[in-house]
Amino acid sequence: MRCTVGYCWRGKRYHLHSSSDQNVTDAQNNGPSHIEASQMTDDQELLTAYHEAGHVVMAVCLGGTIVRASIEPANDDGPDRYGETVTQWPRLSKAQILQAEVEVSLAGPFAEMTYQNEPARIDSVPQWSADWQRARSSAAQLAQPELSAEQILQRASVSILRVMNSDNGWAAVAAVSDLLSAHQTIEHDECLEAIQFWLPS
Repeated sequence: MRCTVGYCWRGKRYHLHSSSDQNVTDAQNNGPSHIEASQMTDDQELLTAYHEAGHVVMAVCLGGTIVRASIEPANDDGPDRYGETVTQWPRLSKAQILQAEVEVSLAGPFAEMTYQNEPARIDSVPQWSADWQRARSSAAQLAQPELSAEQILQRASVSILRVMNSDNGWAAVAAVSDLLSAHQTIEHDECLEAIQFWLPS
């Protein structure tokens, strides 16, 4: 199964479209209702860049291809949003895609926490509710009698922190964040070059 998935920051709306060989989930990043994406402060833009970079680095580490990552998403008929990352996965089993969704969804909030040096429970921060809901939904679908959704989420968190807490892993996140800050929208080749410099495969 080939799957394209979007991961974004600060509230999302999701659309799921299915065909014989591709599932597309579009997750869009909604800013607060009174702030348009074009009115982000420098601090908000940098935080958005780190959040999206977290999604990007974890997706690439798990074998995904970044269709695009942006802190200046298209101004369409959807809600205002700060950023989005769209990842295409190779032909994987449903379980493999769900596991990837858990880890990539949580990686954005973990990148924010690491950048701000402010640990928090992901499920307690309203701005991360859509990331948390996506991760919980995927974990629930993976759960087995011998492995609960909570255990799946805990294991995913350990995997993410292993990347975020390593010098090279965090340097890769920072490098992708710098690219986003400089160019607003980037694609796979740019992401891969930055990440592989610090995390060679």
